[in-house]
This record gives sequence, C-alpha cells and structure tokens, in this order.
Amino acid sequence: QSTWGDLLTFVLAKMILIEDANMIINDVLTSLFMEGARTIDMSFADFDGVRYHLANPEGAPKNIVRLSMALRCIGDLVPFGVGDCITGLYGAYVVDTEATYDVSLQFDLDALPATEQGKKDLARSVALLKRNLMSVPFEAFFDNVGKSAPLTEVHYRPNESFWITADRDKCTVVFNIEFQDKDDVVIGNVFLQEFKNATRTVPGAPPVSLTMAEPPLELQGAQVRAGERTGFVTFVFFPNHFDAGHRASTITNISNFRTYVLYHVKCAKAFLHTRMRKRVVALLKILNRAKLVPKVKAEKKTASGRTFTRS
Repeated sequence: QSTWGDLLTFVLAKMILIEDANMIINDVLTSLFMEGARTIDMSFADFDGVRYHLANPEGAPKNIVRLSMALRCIGDLVPFGVGDCITGLYGAYVVDTEATYDVSLQFDLDALPATEQGKKDLARSVALLKRNLMSVPFEAFFDNVGKSAPLTEVHYRPNESFWITADRDKCTVVFNIEFQDKDDVVIGNVFLQEFKNATRTVPGAPPVSLTMAEPPLELQGAQVRAGERTGFVTFVFFPNHFDAGHRASTITNISNFRTYVLYHVKCAKAFLHTRMRKRVVALLKILNRAKLVPKVKAEKKTASGRTFTRS
C-alpha cells in the first residue's frame, strides 16, 4: 500500500511535459545554420512511428540540406487542409517529396535569415513540423464548435487512434491507448485516474472520463479496436480551453497526450523497480544479521587452575 502511495506521489510531483519540438532537428539545424555547410546524412525517428531523413540531396552541393518526414496518418489529415498548413508555414522551403516520405523541406545555407535569432527561429519552426501537422484536425474542429461536425478518426499508430467531434458548445476528443502488458494496464489506470480527478482540484481543467476495455458512448457506431489492455480517455473542451490565449498550448498538450502517458508509465515502472530492488537489499541485510552462530563450549576451571569437562 505504501508503494502505491509513493507511486502516486511520484506521478504527481515528478511528471513533466514532453518537449513539443524534435530536439535532434532543432540542434542539428541550428548547428548547420550557424556554422555553415558540411556533409550530412542522418536518419532518425520520433514518437508515434514518425521517421525523418536529414541529408544533402544526391548530387547537390553541401550548402543544400533536405529534411523529409514520414507521418503515418498524413492521409487522415488531408481533409483538414494539411497541405495548406505546410504551404503556409514552410512554403518557401517545400520541395518535391523524397521517396517513402510524406513531406520534404529544403534549405540553402547561403540564403538563410541574416540574423542569428532568425536562424534559430527557423530551426525551431522546422523542429515543430510534426506538432504543426498534427494540430490541423484540432484547429479545424475547434473552429467548427457551434456548427456540429461528425465524428472523425485519425489513425496515428498501428493499433491506436483518436477520434474528434464538434458539437453546439464543445469539442470532444477520445484517445484509445493499447498497453503492452498487464502491469502497464494497472499503472496506466492509476495514472489516468489522476486526470479524471484533476477537475476537482485544477480550476478550468477540461472534464476527463476514463473507461477500460469498453469504448465510451461517444464512439457508438464507430469501428473501434477494444480489448482488456485498451483504455479510452475522453476530453471535453469548451471555448475557454481553445480561445486565442489557450489554443496553442491546448493543441500541443493534447497532440502529445499519448506520448506523455506512456512516458510516465515507463517512469513509474522504473521507480517501482528501484523501490523493489532497495527493499530486496534491505531484506538480505536483515537475513544476514539473523544467521545462527554455533556456540563454542566454554572451558571450566577449578580453583587450582585445572580444567575439566562436564559430562
């Protein structure tokens, strides 16, 4: 019981928000923009199965750098205007897409913003590429609150999706999270209950509901993959959650929600394992101190100094 109490304390006191930008892109592009051209060819990944390729295109000089990204759910984002989003944010750098990728941006290191801060801002903007593309459905449905929009699925992981719908006065987002094993289900349930309870202690927090195995009523009629290791988390956003002052942070946090939960489930498991190892070490010390030491018979002596053994 005390271990679960410690776990809750850990979850509430130590949990952090996941960085919304890809720090590999941010650091490497900042270095290239500041220090100048060099040969580069990097392939790396991000959460949710996103893949990147940062390299000099074949046959191009060193001052030309291309970044390509593969996003599993890009097809689900097209109806919401993801193409317009890419053009609006990165239009000057958009080029023909590299094979097996979904979007490519190309930079001429000799034609960058003149100021140091301008170069850093550009690198940061490109590092937010995934976040900006994933924001498109949320932007669309937040704008449709009051008009009523149908339930729409975004299939962003192999076995996981989120659904989003707009109503007369609210926007509802439902995530399904498939945990890897039974331990993750238990820890994830404890963790997600804290989101549900936060509405009592955090002023203005969006209402949250949690169901395990069974899809919520909001998904009636939708094709949903469910099972004993699947949890469904429903967020209800009202206009005060996505007004001009809160929209950007709301979209960033909700688009990172699945990564945030699984990250902290893994941290909680690591914390529990550390506690268990410390407990085992303490018990072994107690067992070592409890070992029986064989008694050695003491010699008996007479008044004259002779020894004898009592039969």
